[in-house]
Amino acid sequence: MNLTGHDRSETDDSPSTDGRLPTVVGVAGPSGAGKTTLVERLVDAFAAEGRRVATVKSIHHAIEPDDPGTDTHRHRTAGAAATVGITPRHAFEISSHDLRSTGDTEATGDADARKRTALRDAVARFAAAGHDLVVVEGFTEVPIPTVLRGDADPESVAGEVIAEGDEPFDAVREAVRAVDPPKSLGRADPTEPNATDTQHR
Repeated sequence: MNLTGHDRSETDDSPSTDGRLPTVVGVAGPSGAGKTTLVERLVDAFAAEGRRVATVKSIHHAIEPDDPGTDTHRHRTAGAAATVGITPRHAFEISSHDLRSTGDTEATGDADARKRTALRDAVARFAAAGHDLVVVEGFTEVPIPTVLRGDADPESVAGEVIAEGDEPFDAVREAVRAVDPPKSLGRADPTEPNATDTQHR
């Protein structure tokens, strides 16, 4: 399995990671189907087992991650490709995935391609930070093992459906537990978004 839908090759330009990649699973379904509630339960259950869990949310509408006029916003609008804010309790990073300045082939206005690249890069950072499970809400176009909620059509997601409908939480948790980490994060080429070689234990 890869996160951008392209097989790994000798010219793979994935972000480098040291060691094992985290397991990556998706949660998808229509609005109101309970996706976020399920993500919360999965995070709580696996964190209680001592696993380092990270989450990613696909947001379909444009938002500003910080307020205009704040220092971080001023850094970004001045042209910083990435800005990190550090408070006494939290740290956050805001990075642009408008790739026109990088020469990346995904810089053609394909919003889904840019989001797939941002997801791949986020998973690489999570791997470097020692996370071993990433739960992704949304991103139906990315070929990752997916828990499908509500009455969504399994054909609506690019990845293998590992649980669907309103299966009991214990069954969903075990389906997630059975997923192996991806072999690679894939290349930045988004031309084959439905390719997958998902592995299960």
